[in-house]
Amino acid sequence: MYKTIEAIYDNGQIISVDEPINIKRSKVLITILEEEPEKVRGISGEELSKYQGIVKSFKEDPVAYQRRLRDEW
Repeated sequence: MYKTIEAIYDNGQIISVDEPINIKRSKVLITILEEEPEKVRGISGEELSKYQGIVKSFKEDPVAYQRRLRDEW
């Protein structure tokens, strides 16, 4: 079973934010989130204009589109 919790890593210890962790031993995957994310530089209209026409809006129902793609396989 997979379970996602919010916790704080503090000097080698994992401290649960919401509820206590009632697991004695388990394999874990840890993602470290930066406390302050890096600032993203602004993108000018000039830079965006070179991508004009690449992304198009779907006029077809997304579910029908996926079915059609699977039928091609």
